[in-house]
Amino acid sequence: MNQDYFDNGIYQDDYYYNTPDLSMSWAPKLFAKLANYLQTSISPDVIRLGVIACIRNVVQTEEEQQTSWDKVENMRRYVDSVNRGLGLPDDANLLTLLRSSQWTGYGLFSMNYISEMNLDYKGICLDEQTSLSYPSMAFLIAMVKGMSMINLKKPKASEEDSHIYTLLVPHQFASFSFASFLNVAYNRLSGKEDLTKEELDDLISLSFKKRYWKLETSLKGKDSELFIFVLKNIISDILGIHLDIDTASFTSQVKKEELIAATPEGIDLTDKELDSQNISIAKAVEIVLTKHKLPQTRVSIMEDIVPFRPDIKEDSLRTIIGQLHKASVLNYYEGGLIGLKGKRYGRGYKVVGRLQKVKS
Repeated sequence: MNQDYFDNGIYQDDYYYNTPDLSMSWAPKLFAKLANYLQTSISPDVIRLGVIACIRNVVQTEEEQQTSWDKVENMRRYVDSVNRGLGLPDDANLLTLLRSSQWTGYGLFSMNYISEMNLDYKGICLDEQTSLSYPSMAFLIAMVKGMSMINLKKPKASEEDSHIYTLLVPHQFASFSFASFLNVAYNRLSGKEDLTKEELDDLISLSFKKRYWKLETSLKGKDSELFIFVLKNIISDILGIHLDIDTASFTSQVKKEELIAATPEGIDLTDKELDSQNISIAKAVEIVLTKHKLPQTRVSIMEDIVPFRPDIKEDSLRTIIGQLHKASVLNYYEGGLIGLKGKRYGRGYKVVGRLQKVKS
């Protein structure tokens, strides 16, 4: 699956990675260069960035001392702001380092999920003769690669097991409430050696429910395989439980939920339409006109139907609209407009017997 990522302007496809020619002397040491610049720059914004990254040491009063959680959360918030196009210092040297084409030579930049379990940060530090903690290196990777940072703790952990899991995930999953879902997963999986298919399907189906997604967004079908890959790794790394998930089945279920979410109230989809994710043109016309408060032209209906029926042809749409009008499902209005019969559009819309041409 080809997955595009926001990446501060340098990467478009993280699934493909060309290994550098091993006969060449390839040693950019970009982590070491970044760490050194964040430690030595006199730019106030770069100094602040270095402090947030826990790379630049500053003298703090006892009241200013931060917990480990505060530090990694500051990193996460800063990464979020950069991914939204805010906060990155306008410093030429810093931007040159962050956007260097040599980053693609690091094998880790083909990874779509990064944790302390799969990132050899100590080996990188040894090779580059620098000293970075795992959270600091993860922060730099997120800044370069455009990934999102999340911080989690094991549910119901004891004081002795207060480890913070700092993870990097694709930015389109940043709005998912991983902490809430992890608590649910812990409650359902704890103490069980085996899960039935029904239990597993029920657990995973929760992940595309809107209550776990902020800003009223939800998982899209095109991202489902990547999301399952990330979710399986998080549950494995934190809970130590390996889930055997049928990715194809999950993707199909996500697409069903996506279709249901896009369907206005009052319109029912058949089991066949849900299973095939292929609704009829007539049903698509009803969905489009139900969403709009005002009558629409045939051209605008055509444009809105494409997500439901990418194979739609203009002649087919014209025929179906005619049939729906004949069946008293639709009304024609002056000016080449089409609307649902029985729906109130307010004054100014006069019903006519034939579909008129749209005035240019």
